[in-house]
Parts: sequence; C-alpha cells; structure tokens
Amino acid sequence: MASPKKRVTRKAPAKKPARVAPPKAAEKPKAAAKKPAAKPAPAKKPAAKKTPPAAVVAPPPPPPRPPAVFVGRERELAQLERGLARVPVAVVCGLAGVGKSSLAYAAAAAWEGPAVHARATATGLSALLDELRRALGAVTELRTDEERAVALAGALDQAGALAVVDDLHLLSAAEQAWLMGELGAHLGRGRLIATSRERPASAQGYDRVEIHLGGLPARAARELWTALDELRGATGG
Repeated sequence: MASPKKRVTRKAPAKKPARVAPPKAAEKPKAAAKKPAAKPAPAKKPAAKKTPPAAVVAPPPPPPRPPAVFVGRERELAQLERGLARVPVAVVCGLAGVGKSSLAYAAAAAWEGPAVHARATATGLSALLDELRRALGAVTELRTDEERAVALAGALDQAGALAVVDDLHLLSAAEQAWLMGELGAHLGRGRLIATSRERPASAQGYDRVEIHLGGLPARAARELWTALDELRGATGG
C-alpha cells in the first residue's frame, strides 16, 4: 500500500521592508525680504513770516507861523506872555475872526523854545494828542488818552516847547476840561495855549490864564485895514 504523500506548504517569501526615505533636514524658514528703508521726508521750510504793512502815519503839522499882520493886540500879547511865565496853560477866547489864532501864533513866534500846532477836531482827544506828539518827534503808539497826555507833557517839558491848540470849542465840554486839567497838572517847563470861541470848562488841579478878545478899537481897526491893503498890494491880491 502506497504511503500518503506529504503536503508541502510553501511559505510566502518574506516581504522586504519598504525603504523609508531618510528624514529631510528641516528647512530653515526663509528670511522675510527686507523692505528698503523709507527715505525721511524733507524738512519743511518754516513759513515766512508775513510782515504787516507799515501803518501810514500822517506827517506832523508845520509849526505855527507868525501872522503876516499883527496890529492892535500888543497889550494882549504882553499879557499872554506874562501869564505863560507864571502858569502852564493859557486860553484865548473870542468870537470867530476876532484874532485869537493871530495872538496865539504871535506868542509862539516869540517863544524861545520849539513851538508846535494842532487843530482840535470832532474826532476827539486821541487824534489831537497824537498829532501834537508826532510834531515833537514821538513815534511810540500808546493805548489810552491818559498815557498820551502824560507823554505829551513830558515831551513838551523835555524840549521846553509850546503847544498851540486851535478851536478847542470843537471838543465836548468834558474833553475840554479833561485836556486842560491833565496837561496843566503835568506840565513843568512846557506850555499850552488854546483858542476857543467859548470859555472852556474848568478843572481842578492847575492854573491857567484867560484872555478874552473883543473887537479892535477904531484906531487899531483902521491900522489893520491899512496894513492888509498894503499886504494885498504887495502880493497882487
């Protein structure tokens, strides 16, 4: 009897282990591309300062001129000069055309120091005070009338000057009293003559002399007319 055949079991060939790729070296992170540094903005030039336009300053008024004809007021002129030798303020009052300005200008012409002149107007004290200060060479701008009056009195004293103010009656009564009192209280060597159609209001704290002009006597009036006729003939008027 034949022996049974042995079943031969073939083993499956062992699978070769799969090749494992060696681990890749860790990639270095790429450095971020550097942006070019921004150029600094050019420095701005400082804005040029705007120079304000120069204020237009009116030229100072000319000094008072002596009258071309001065007749019949010698006594009043001597009285005015004596008064100014004693007190700082003088007022010449009288009607229009009676010769107030001529008397004041004659006194100014005989004054030993400088003489300045201004006319009071309805614009008020500030303009009047500034006009007189400019005539004396002042250029500093002041804010109040008190400062202007004190500065004017100081300038008149320093120069030994005489100021003539025409038509004081154009100012208000309060302004008249304030101006005469303020200057009269501060004046030393300087002097002030004001002309007015009316007697100005008084103020305390200063002395003043007043001269009230009336009409010329008949003889003086004839002399005045004769002198005026000669002047017109000489000038062709």
